[in-house]
Amino acid sequence: MKRLIFVFAVIFVMAAGLLGLCVAAAEEEGAWPGVDVAVVGKYAEKYGRPPRPPLINVEGDALLFAFTLAGTVSGFIFGYNWRKLFSK
Repeated sequence: MKRLIFVFAVIFVMAAGLLGLCVAAAEEEGAWPGVDVAVVGKYAEKYGRPPRPPLINVEGDALLFAFTLAGTVSGFIFGYNWRKLFSK
């Protein structure tokens, strides 16, 4: 059992180190453009539709938080009604 815990600890430390290297490399290169800027924006301007400001402008990670909260709430509702949905 101690050997298994040791192996998992070593794997965890190695993964954390690799993640740290990836984050450091990303910070050096600067911010990565999103799909909307890199792909959709390029084709939109190519076909004569310049970008316009969003209807609801959300700053920072608020949109990510909203999607996470909505997914959590819907997951609890789905889990609570699991037997009603999938039983005979």
